[in-house]
Amino acid sequence: MSYYFCIVGTRDNPVFEAELASKPSGSASSTAAAAAANNNASSTGAGPTTAGTGSLTTQPGAGGAEGRGLGFGRYNDRHVLQMIAHSALDVVEDVQFTNGAMYLKAVDRINEWTTSVFLLPTNVKFLILHEHKHDDGIRNFFLDVWENFVKISMNPFHDVNAPIRNASFENRIRLSARKHL
Repeated sequence: MSYYFCIVGTRDNPVFEAELASKPSGSASSTAAAAAANNNASSTGAGPTTAGTGSLTTQPGAGGAEGRGLGFGRYNDRHVLQMIAHSALDVVEDVQFTNGAMYLKAVDRINEWTTSVFLLPTNVKFLILHEHKHDDGIRNFFLDVWENFVKISMNPFHDVNAPIRNASFENRIRLSARKHL
């Protein structure tokens, strides 16, 4: 199972984003399956091949290393996941003033992706795209992320809308994802 997580700032700008896998071996198995499918396509003569060699060519941004482990087909591209996550912001803004809860589960669904949101009092939003229902784990993941986000926000030099480029923050997010998702 795979997840796309992003933190959206107060001006609806992306502050942090990560593609998360619940199990470390999940991306290796999907990569092996994709390699087997590519081998089948090249042996049957279908698919893009280079002239003369018969080997498959892959473009770095069009389904190479970035898209592995997320969904299937064309819905796993990073820009598609960003569009799905940010399209849910309209629904979130409608719901956040009628509902007093911080955790909004399954606010929007596009194709196989369901969007769940955690709202902070500072109007920062944590969004996660997931394929299967796992409410307790997602809620616990959001609470861990909130704790780590507060630690980053306590820095007096940190702007709430500035991108977070802290390697230890990203590592803690990934560890929390492995633990709860």
